[in-house]
Amino acid sequence: NLTIYDSDDLSNENFMRWYYSGIFNAGKKASRLDLLLELMHPEIQVDAHNEDIDATKLIEEMASADYIVFTIGTSDTQLRLNQILRENSCKAKVLFAWLEAGGQHSHVLRIDYSAPGCFECLFTDETGNMVNNQANVTADEIVELNTIRNGCGATRAAYGTSVLLRTTSVLLDVLNKEELNPNAGNYLVNISPDSVVYDGSFAKEVCHCCGN
Repeated sequence: NLTIYDSDDLSNENFMRWYYSGIFNAGKKASRLDLLLELMHPEIQVDAHNEDIDATKLIEEMASADYIVFTIGTSDTQLRLNQILRENSCKAKVLFAWLEAGGQHSHVLRIDYSAPGCFECLFTDETGNMVNNQANVTADEIVELNTIRNGCGATRAAYGTSVLLRTTSVLLDVLNKEELNPNAGNYLVNISPDSVVYDGSFAKEVCHCCGN
């Protein structure tokens, strides 16, 4: 059973990454994923919501979910949802996956909220102050160099298919590890074009969300 929340539309800018490409080049991503996945894998039951998840829906979902996976591009939203999960003693295992602004590096963060560590730890220094994401490996000048301005705003993550494939592969590997060793502790996975490094030292005791 798979539940999907996503308010995004399919468009010319993103449907080239889809398995069936332009066949589904209109409509909502969540609804199209529902149809596509159930056609490919009849044993999967998909519940699609053409909207972004909010606090109320997240609290409802966490009561029955085994895993919650966030692939959200904004840190503010991730921090807010992380706080909700901690405050409501989420029992599900949670995975945050995101790309860095340079479009080459990415991360997967595995969180069990009964153990030390949460997403906010990545934004907390040794004294408990909030700082820039410590997992960010992209320098400001590289971000500026890779920013595309095309007359309709700009994108800071000029990413290609390769970083998506790398990140998805690691995400699936993490889920597989969870089934084999569900008590592995919390860890951050740093993904680059050349390596995949598992780091279990990211938790901060002074984190205002999960610290002592």
